[in-house]
Amino acid sequence: MKKKLLTVLLAVVMVFGVFGLTACGGSNPADDYNYYGTKYELEDEVKIFAVTYSGVQNIISNGSAFLLMLDDETGNAKARFQAANKAANELGVTVAHFNPDLLGGFNTIANVADGVKVESNLMKVSAANAKEAGVLTYQTDLISKLNLETLADLQKLNNKVLAIKGDLAAKAGYLPSSDALGADSKYVTVSKLDTNKYSATYGQYVDTVVAAVDAANLEVAVANIATRKPSFAGIKGEDGKIDVANAFQIKESMPMYNHFGDGAFHIYNEDMDNETDDFYTAEKTDVYVTVANYGMFAHLIANNKGEYFVFFGGPWCPNTKAITKAVNDIAKASSVPTVYFFDPRIYDGATGVEKLNTRNDGDKATDINFTYAYADFLDKYLPEYSSNWNYGVKYTIDSSKGDDKIYTKMCVPNMMGFDGSKEIGKKLYPTMAEAEYNWAIVSEEGTDQNVAWTESVIATFEQGGYYTYVAPIVTEQAPSTDAGSTGGSSSGGSTGGSSSGGDAC
Repeated sequence: MKKKLLTVLLAVVMVFGVFGLTACGGSNPADDYNYYGTKYELEDEVKIFAVTYSGVQNIISNGSAFLLMLDDETGNAKARFQAANKAANELGVTVAHFNPDLLGGFNTIANVADGVKVESNLMKVSAANAKEAGVLTYQTDLISKLNLETLADLQKLNNKVLAIKGDLAAKAGYLPSSDALGADSKYVTVSKLDTNKYSATYGQYVDTVVAAVDAANLEVAVANIATRKPSFAGIKGEDGKIDVANAFQIKESMPMYNHFGDGAFHIYNEDMDNETDDFYTAEKTDVYVTVANYGMFAHLIANNKGEYFVFFGGPWCPNTKAITKAVNDIAKASSVPTVYFFDPRIYDGATGVEKLNTRNDGDKATDINFTYAYADFLDKYLPEYSSNWNYGVKYTIDSSKGDDKIYTKMCVPNMMGFDGSKEIGKKLYPTMAEAEYNWAIVSEEGTDQNVAWTESVIATFEQGGYYTYVAPIVTEQAPSTDAGSTGGSSSGGSTGGSSSGGDAC
């Protein structure tokens, strides 16, 4: 790829014409939006959050105790998510949700080539359809990561919550569905590894590592991976069963998975020994909320009625990783509570799977990358988007209407602001920020690139009138010897990449 000047662009979308700032009194309606809370009418605090496939891989391999909800949001999803969230609040846990439909239900009608639906749900893809070959690699990888044998085994886990602790290095056997959980089987054993947990099935402590349960039986999953208190045996409820919420050290032993604890993002590196570590159990203090797929993005655009911001980028992009911390810091200084993080590519930096690149030339007759989802995403939700960075990079893609059209390659990373009160297709604010450079440049305060990027992000945050940047007070301190806080490679972390950065993402 051709190197570009390491600068930051403050891009103005010309179709808007003159834009005047409006002082918006009161609270921002965007504060009331949460994907799960809004879509599934959750009454309690929302304890469910989205992860992409690389998050699933991290959760399985990290070594900590996490709850992972595999749910494609079909059927009676509302009841499942309400039950999971209610139980999560009662137990004091969080639940990571992964939708095995990599498009999140987006564009399901359009995903048809030659009259045959191209499946994006890894629970359903097969080797019989060549255009599903990319998604098939995710299915194969997940079966392997969970130490299952067949697709049928994996399908039994759909719409279930998995309790995962440690690296599943040995075969976990069959992970039971909820019909295996009788009235007296509140605690189940599903594998024979190195973790001692209680099983009512056997009436004793047995070696278990993972349980798969219905959302309503979340306490079963927790009891299989949380650390029990010394007084565990004596803490029972009125029904004579173990009182899970009080018998286990849940808060201490079951942290929330923090995707942005990856050292490549630099946000939590001061708490690490070096930037090649990860800190996926760091207490989440950043502003990012993961938008895991196109379906979630479509819901955000259609249902968030306030002013909100989307960081378009991907963990696979060294330039994205270089500026994630800077955006987070500026957002906090501007009192912006949330920045939605969305990767327009389906591929999110996961290992061992096809790099599904939606931003590419695409013919529906042969395409395995769902490029037409990217085309429809721009057509419907961002028709006014025009990159000042990748303006010369064009792709020819079959849209859902079946016609070849020319599309601009979306530059990542970039920051955009949206006015949710406007109609779909006209929500994008005129000022946005685009950048391509490395960590060493942006982390050094006062460089031309650092100043330009800071100014462009501030302008993006302030244009709607809700937020104002207040520069943090800087105090003198001794130079740090922490490798993670002194800059270095833009790649950092475990995903690799060039330290020079600057290639177009």
